[in-house]
Amino acid sequence: MNHKRGGFRTGYCPSCERYISTSRSCPYCDCDAYCPPALGLLRIGAALLATLGLLLLYIFSTTRPIPTVKIAKLFPMMNYAVVQLSGTLATKPYVARTTSGNVDYLAFTLENTDGHNVRVQAYKAVAHDLDTSGEPLITGRGYSAIGQLQVSADGTARLRLRRAEDLTPLITRDTAP
Repeated sequence: MNHKRGGFRTGYCPSCERYISTSRSCPYCDCDAYCPPALGLLRIGAALLATLGLLLLYIFSTTRPIPTVKIAKLFPMMNYAVVQLSGTLATKPYVARTTSGNVDYLAFTLENTDGHNVRVQAYKAVAHDLDTSGEPLITGRGYSAIGQLQVSADGTARLRLRRAEDLTPLITRDTAP
């Protein structure tokens, strides 16, 4: 037996001599085992560092403004990114209803001045809220949409709205009071 630290090998039970790694007591015979004090501090430090990292990640992700991106600048590495896009409603909104008449899906195309476009989609409750909001989506009017991108490998992009409030009309000289 290789004796270390008070006559026993670290990582092994002093009673049954089975490997117990860094446990404070043996899971086989319930005997108290030697655990270096630095290891306890390391465990506490790792837990504190992980908690601090998660807290900072949460703070930075909630306080950072959502970036506004041009439709022409979308590329596959932006898949699942939350972005804001602006453009003109190019197509009449497509509304799919269930057999009971509830709105299940709503989609339309936003186009910018360069001719690039992106499909904007809303599902279930978001689509229902957009359909029943009382403000119709008007073709040719400018809109700003915040949502999650879905970009395929060939560069085709779709924007999924997460809330009905994330689609807002743009105020232009033509629509200003």
